[in-house]
Amino acid sequence: MSNKKKIYLILLSFFTLLAYLFIGIFGLIDFNRYKTILFDNSIDLNFHYKYSNKINHLRPSKVNNNTTDYLFNKINNIKSKDKILFLGDSWFQSINDDEYKSSYNSLKEFSQKNKLEIINAGITSFSPSLMQLQYGILKKEFNINPTILVLYIDQTDIGDEICRYKERKVFNKNGYLVAVNRFDFDKEIFNGLKIYEYSKIKLQNNSFIKFIKLSNFSIYYFFKKNFFRINKIIKHGWRTGDNRNYYKCRFKVIKSYLENKNDNADKYFKKTLLKFFDYLNNDKNIKQIIVTTFPHRGHIKGLYQNNVSFHVDEVIKKYDNKFQHLNFSNFSYSDYDLNEFYIISDAASHLAPKFHNEDFIKKIIEKIDY
Repeated sequence: MSNKKKIYLILLSFFTLLAYLFIGIFGLIDFNRYKTILFDNSIDLNFHYKYSNKINHLRPSKVNNNTTDYLFNKINNIKSKDKILFLGDSWFQSINDDEYKSSYNSLKEFSQKNKLEIINAGITSFSPSLMQLQYGILKKEFNINPTILVLYIDQTDIGDEICRYKERKVFNKNGYLVAVNRFDFDKEIFNGLKIYEYSKIKLQNNSFIKFIKLSNFSIYYFFKKNFFRINKIIKHGWRTGDNRNYYKCRFKVIKSYLENKNDNADKYFKKTLLKFFDYLNNDKNIKQIIVTTFPHRGHIKGLYQNNVSFHVDEVIKKYDNKFQHLNFSNFSYSDYDLNEFYIISDAASHLAPKFHNEDFIKKIIEKIDY
């Protein structure tokens, strides 16, 4: 080999090593951004990974008690033939948060007084298709067979179903929904791939191996993410207009289905809801199903033309009295200060803790027939 070729190979090796080093440093910086939401043990990590492969995502990677709390938690450890299961999104998941302790205490007091077992399975951003899959898992794998079911259907579920989850649904050969694929290229808590891989790296003891794995994963992730983006651009068009917003399903897009009616989205949502209700209706163990819906700030202010409550009303007519719709859109809110009623600057219109308890949870409790 000539000296010229040797020099060329040495330089190529040097710059390759330098690039690899910089990629590793970049990976380390990104790793530290996620550090607070990574798993601390392999048991939690494996549990979360297993079920996110089926139901898209679980509760965030930091919970305080049992591993199963990522999927559900018991309000009170009471053994009872009547089990009440809450299924929904952040409106139910937030009951576990310190800020919403009053809602938690109301359910706990009701549970103790009436010797009822209450299980909260609310998970942020869950909508009917994910609830259906989650319910099947709770029954088959955790022996949770409720006699009373409380569902929360959020206004954003119209957009969630058609924008976030439609393309990710997996059906078996008989046409039954079996999974909703995970988000692997989104930011923070919804970036499953980064959280799981970074957690595996965090659990490594050897610092050198950690750095090598970070470098390798950063290269792998770069190509995987860009391949994903290219496919989305091919399907939805370049980043001009709302195409980029659409394939990322930003809240601007989710909200647009409420600002104006969209026949395709509405029909798809009702079809999804019908399949979910059919699935529940076939469960003979369930005696009562309370379906709850609540208006967002935009509804009360007259800014939204579409309301999920109307679609639930339409679908629920097909079923008997086992299904009851607690439609909070039928209540008057003219005496409320909306800046106190809803959390300020919350685009998703979550209720402030006081009103979440007094005007939401307590009214649900009144409807429970045990």
